[in-house]
Amino acid sequence: MTDERDNSGFSNSGSKNSGNWNFGNRNSGFFCTETPAPIFFDKPFASTWEEAENLIPYIALPMGCEWVNAANMTDAEKESAPAHVTTGGFLRILNRTVQEAFPLAWAKLDNETKQRFLNLPNFDAEKFLECTGVDVRKEMPAPVPAPAIEAGVAMLIEGGMTKREVAALSIMAAIISNPGTRIVNFHVLDSGVIAPFLAKEAIALADALIAELDKGKDTENEMA
Repeated sequence: MTDERDNSGFSNSGSKNSGNWNFGNRNSGFFCTETPAPIFFDKPFASTWEEAENLIPYIALPMGCEWVNAANMTDAEKESAPAHVTTGGFLRILNRTVQEAFPLAWAKLDNETKQRFLNLPNFDAEKFLECTGVDVRKEMPAPVPAPAIEAGVAMLIEGGMTKREVAALSIMAAIISNPGTRIVNFHVLDSGVIAPFLAKEAIALADALIAELDKGKDTENEMA
């Protein structure tokens, strides 16, 4: 016996189907019998729907309506809602879209909750902006000028740092100064939290880079 719940569309069995004639769950097509994988930012994500839903933090959007005390009502609102004298206020209707309401709620979130959004699978800043009205790229630190990075690397080499240490620090600087890097979602955290993630990522990339360079040198020596 199928569990028919929360279906829209036509002649659907199962649960949370929005297409027609589906027998599975969460389908939006026609005559489907399986449950599709969750999709984040237009790309599939290999997990259960329950796991996927638990990744998304709850956020209270200032939409619908809100209670306004009489002291904060405008003259026009008092005139249109005379009952405020008795009730002490009224319900103000908020005609906001998600893209208008989300930024207001986002501004009040702590860094940990913001980070959970930015750590969502397949995170895409452009799609996040289109869906929520929040451009997380504006919260990123200003890019570090390339000459400054090069000068810093030269000083480190002169100071006796190892090739691995210099490579790791150079990669860290490049990550911070380039919004398109894959750990851009750490940018909302303070420096005490971002440092361990950034260092781990930079060291791993430095080791991989040095290994490839050494491999290339070995190949050149063999050919010489």
